[in-house]
Amino acid sequence: MIRHNLTVAIRNLMKYKIQTLISVVSIAVGIVTLSFTHAALENFRLPTIYNEPYHDRAYEVGFTSISNGNSIPVNQEIIRALKSGEGLRTAEKIAVPNGFFQYINVEFHLPDSSTLKGKVKGERIDPRYADFAGFRSSITGKKIGILKEGEAIVGEKYAKEIFGDKNPVGAIQVATNRTQPMPVTIVDVYEPLSVFDGPFSDNGLYYCIADDLADYSDNDYFAMYIGLVLKDGFTESELENEIGNRLKPLDLKPKLTRITEKPDFKTSVTIRVICYLIGTLILLAAIIGFLRIELQLFRIRHRELAIRIVNGASKRGLFGMLFTEIVISISLAVAISLILGVLLQDFVDANLGFFITFSGFRIHDLWLFSLMIGVGLLMVCGLISWFVLCRIYRRAGGVGENMRRSRNHLLRNVMLFLQTLICMTFVCCTFILVNGSHRIFEACNIPDNNDLYKEYLYYDPEFCVDKKRVLSEIISLPELDKAILCGGAYMPPKEIRDNPEIKEKLAGRIYFMTYLTDDAALLSALDMKVDWFNVSVDRNNCLLVSETLYQRLRDLGVLDNNMLTMDFMDGEITLPIAGVIRSIAYDTKGESFVAIRSHWGDDDQNYLLIPKPGKGKSLARSIDETVEKIEPGLIKSTVSSYRQRISPGADLIEAARTGGWILGSVSLLICVMGIYSSIALDTRARKKEIAIRKVNGAKSRDIYRMFGRLYLVIIILSLFITVPVCLLFNKMVEDFAKELSISFSPVLPIALGCFLVISLIIGIVGVQIHRVMQADPSTTIAKE
Repeated sequence: MIRHNLTVAIRNLMKYKIQTLISVVSIAVGIVTLSFTHAALENFRLPTIYNEPYHDRAYEVGFTSISNGNSIPVNQEIIRALKSGEGLRTAEKIAVPNGFFQYINVEFHLPDSSTLKGKVKGERIDPRYADFAGFRSSITGKKIGILKEGEAIVGEKYAKEIFGDKNPVGAIQVATNRTQPMPVTIVDVYEPLSVFDGPFSDNGLYYCIADDLADYSDNDYFAMYIGLVLKDGFTESELENEIGNRLKPLDLKPKLTRITEKPDFKTSVTIRVICYLIGTLILLAAIIGFLRIELQLFRIRHRELAIRIVNGASKRGLFGMLFTEIVISISLAVAISLILGVLLQDFVDANLGFFITFSGFRIHDLWLFSLMIGVGLLMVCGLISWFVLCRIYRRAGGVGENMRRSRNHLLRNVMLFLQTLICMTFVCCTFILVNGSHRIFEACNIPDNNDLYKEYLYYDPEFCVDKKRVLSEIISLPELDKAILCGGAYMPPKEIRDNPEIKEKLAGRIYFMTYLTDDAALLSALDMKVDWFNVSVDRNNCLLVSETLYQRLRDLGVLDNNMLTMDFMDGEITLPIAGVIRSIAYDTKGESFVAIRSHWGDDDQNYLLIPKPGKGKSLARSIDETVEKIEPGLIKSTVSSYRQRISPGADLIEAARTGGWILGSVSLLICVMGIYSSIALDTRARKKEIAIRKVNGAKSRDIYRMFGRLYLVIIILSLFITVPVCLLFNKMVEDFAKELSISFSPVLPIALGCFLVISLIIGIVGVQIHRVMQADPSTTIAKE
């Protein structure tokens, strides 16, 4: 029986090989799209505290000044006020998240006597915060409790980056500094967090240097709220009143926000619903095309099925025969989706590697999700096949009815409408996304020679011991074209910092991005267009200001003598302004300085490394090998992508634009293939009808009109739904870029998307009908 079913299935699949190929590829693309969506959404889970039994009693408490209403960060006075005596009688738990982190030099001594050193993202943590938020151990699966003085925890992903295959538990960090004045020992590894667990992330080493947060320094701990759990038996108003009474002497009042009412919950649910909807719609478009073909094949084979029933075929036997075809098709689709998943994973790693490393965002287990989706599709298609087969058995009139019955196009037409709607919506949204990303590209000053900036490297020697030797070895590498000193920091001009009136007019802003270099060649390397208006100034000892900022400071009277005093590493330095910069690549605000000075100190300077054409990756490898030879045991590379360092968002913008094109192309491809196969099968099934109409005098325009009515109705209905959906999507893209103060008109993208889909439908229908009309009607009637 199995052999018979396979033979029949392969025969039918080969008979309709074009439709089969289209269905398999469409479903494969749909599967990998939905599996990728699911893998990405694993990062958008609810915060870990939602897994705790007290999550509905957890609050974030912010503080505002009673006198002026300004928000006040958490400070030691607030912490001590809330913890004094026996603490808050209305609170069960209290913890403060740290929003301040820095890269610190570390030296780990592992239990196996090996040593690792380098720079890691470190952050001091309230000893009670991991317990409050519900961090779980990836080793034991249990909740991480209250940490003790000298203990540290590290994220699972970060632990693999730092320690590789070695177990980090028991590793002692012996290097100390101002923020970490004692050795700490890693005692646990925590499970991956949600992106909504901010300010914490997977890429962090969190350590305690005191048993109580009240003993920490103010300077290196930053928080805008305190986490509290309301004790059973008390009300929210009682908690707020108790906190308010304790803070009144500090001229502060509390503002309570229940964690379950925070935007995190709404945002998480919204993101998951929208993304799952998008991924599901693409797969739905593919599976609709597949089911339309299968249902139409069922109709074409009604006579065959009826004859098999007359000859004693059982319902189970017929189902096995029909389901075998579905199994083969979906199995092939899953196999193709696994291949596409591997390619997609490589693409993500290659193009979003920095963002994934920086944010802790992760994409994993695409193959597993693809298999799960494939099994689900098999079950759905199997149920539909069984339902259709049961209808054949139960149909009134028996076998004769099955062999003479008329067609019912309703289900197939509804499916065709859904395919068209999904395709039109996705294509229009693609054009909106591409248009928006193009405008964002312009607003972010992303240069035309963007690929050139991807080749540039940024060298940071801070945690090397023999910095001079390392630098000299790097400069002599054959892959390197030029090394230019290139530091960068947010610095306050003294003329603004010490002038309250100016600060007020600048809305309190006193820090501006300042590029530091000793070589004017940096200007041409970064494609900065400079207007040198002060020709008498030494160009190797001057200050350049972005054009918009220069004009703004002149209007405020800051630049009357064209001099500015900046707080540099070796104290205050006054430099003359030699010119203005018309644009700086990746500078979204247009408010930056470039300080050119012949000497900036020794050893600790960063450099822009310009490789020879096409040598960027090999230069990075050579630098790592050189540093490893001189400074063995470093945790991470001393070089990074310069573009990713100054503008990590550029990768996201490019990914959004690329993703938009991919999603639009995928949906368009699936819809075109589905519509093509459906129309081809439909016209093939109606060859005899068309031939009879042609014999009876029907003209080509009559046949076109007969088919055209259906597609005209489908297109009009699709437009009524597509346009409002795309307007909402355009608003979402505008909200994403609201900080750049740009807007996008949706008219042209929607018009282009609709025109493209309508043109494709008209073209496919026209070609198929033209083929049928060219056939000899007498031959068609005889064969059919």
